[in-house]
Amino acid sequence: MRTVKLLGCIALIVCGLGTSSAAATEFEGGLYPVEIVGEETGNHVFTVDGGAITCADASFTGGFEEATETVVVDPVFSKCTALGFAEATAKVEGCQFKFYAGEELEEEGDYKGTADLLCPAGKAMVFTAGTCEVQIGAQTGLGTLQYDENPAAEPPNITVEANLSKIKYNKTKDGFLCPLAGTGVKEDGTYVGNTLVGGSTYDIETEESEEVGVAINQAGNTKLCKKAPVNKACPANEEWAASTPFEASADAKVQGPVKLTISEGGKFPASKNVVTCKKSLVKATSEAALGTPSLPMKDVEITFTVTECETTKKNGCNVVSMTNAPAKGYVRSTGMSPGNGYLYTPFTLSIACGGEFSCEYSSNNYPMHITGASSAGLEHHGAQLAVTKAGEPGCYDHLSLRGKYAVTKPQSLWVTE
Repeated sequence: MRTVKLLGCIALIVCGLGTSSAAATEFEGGLYPVEIVGEETGNHVFTVDGGAITCADASFTGGFEEATETVVVDPVFSKCTALGFAEATAKVEGCQFKFYAGEELEEEGDYKGTADLLCPAGKAMVFTAGTCEVQIGAQTGLGTLQYDENPAAEPPNITVEANLSKIKYNKTKDGFLCPLAGTGVKEDGTYVGNTLVGGSTYDIETEESEEVGVAINQAGNTKLCKKAPVNKACPANEEWAASTPFEASADAKVQGPVKLTISEGGKFPASKNVVTCKKSLVKATSEAALGTPSLPMKDVEITFTVTECETTKKNGCNVVSMTNAPAKGYVRSTGMSPGNGYLYTPFTLSIACGGEFSCEYSSNNYPMHITGASSAGLEHHGAQLAVTKAGEPGCYDHLSLRGKYAVTKPQSLWVTE
């Protein structure tokens, strides 16, 4: 996933999603897929028995495609001093932090979680200063992390306050003038530092990013409403029943075309290979009137009128076939935007373009954004499918979709809790 570095813009949401017993807390993005970045708002400091390792710069990057109780981020630490030495190096060696959303605190909008440090086999984060070296390897259950909402920010954001203790570390070098108390393993390390976490969605074709906001949600269910929700609930007797058919259509003359961009390494290739379809249809059927936390859907299918599809590849070609099979999916409400939600489905798409190329792309959980209204809408928002069969070099490694649909069955539709 391409990471876009944006200071202070947020796409991370902590939302509590109810269950039959206790509310689970989740991270959620304003739009999916979401690419997140965290930037320090002050020094990040590790302490060991010989003193402190202080890094003026700390950043964290990651991403996810649906609400999740955990998020994995790649850290980078730089501009460090340590243990009395003016210069120090920090090598993360492929280690990552796994953040857990945890539980809501008494103060509204604040949450407390924990972290794991994940490292490749035989690897650890390595901090070196002068004749000292300290390694911090994989470990779990480090606490605590506090997530604080900043709802007045534009767009709203979240500050992550790390205050981790009982960190296990290994003093691997203790040379001349090093203040470490010998080499060996100890478990009294700490790590503190505040981070402003933000993010965006990214359009491969335009190479532009879109900022998204943050909210807190305590949703336990997902329903489809006939009328606009009131206090995040369907009005009385205004819920669509089980077995309600769902259909959304795209017509280039009304909504504009659906564009399928073939990309390489998260970048738009020089070949400018885009399949443009003037007509497309999304169909599904609800399996229940209520789901916790997601509403199950069956026979989810995304189709394209191939006679209305062509590529922008040099010399062009008519798309001779585009196939995918119906699948089971689900609808999930989004707390940050009442009435809106996402339709998720496994999605495998085969594309044949004469003798030019033949490719297959797939996603286990492809998201489409639903905008609730009396004339509801559906949108492909740039989520990617990975290549699973590359029949030609022009398939590259990913396919992303952009395009808008009008919901025609049922036309009046809102997604709520």
